Amino acid sequence: ADCSQTQQAMDLLSSVQSLRVQPNFQIFSAAANVCASGGRWALALGVLDTTAQAGIVVANDVLSRTVANACQRGRRWDVALGLTSSLVATAEHRQQGESSLWDATSSRADARAENHLARRNFATALAACAQGSQWTAALDLLTTMRAQRTALDDIGLNAAIDACSKAARWEEASALATE
Repeated sequence: ADCSQTQQAMDLLSSVQSLRVQPNFQIFSAAANVCASGGRWALALGVLDTTAQAGIVVANDVLSRTVANACQRGRRWDVALGLTSSLVATAEHRQQGESSLWDATSSRADARAENHLARRNFATALAACAQGSQWTAALDLLTTMRAQRTALDDIGLNAAIDACSKAARWEEASALATE
């Protein structure tokens, strides 16, 4: 998306709000995606803020990851890591608060879907760590993943290794490579 498409998306979002039409998640998500694909991470972050102000929380993990990825492409790993850290904390809170209910009522498919979502959140956070050479944050995230029993995939593992390597933490990178 070029600058004019990004501006059109933001204008459309403003129009929807000024017409007193209650925007839904799909409208905000489309606007954030256009901003993200146009490299306009700050505008995408603004869409995320507006979504929160509108009280829309459905699938917020997806929208936050979209914005975090835009921030990474814009070389703002610090903002991306902040967004994904809040996703990880939210997932941890959900897991702790619902653990007894979860065990009693959820299906295996639900558990797999939740684990997949958590894995994607962690992978996004680990990619931000790699971009910023934040090896300690990456290792902390891996510790949190293990505590939550979230499976580590190759994407997340490679990002953690990359974070350690970029910070010249060869011993840590080597230990991760043998996992």
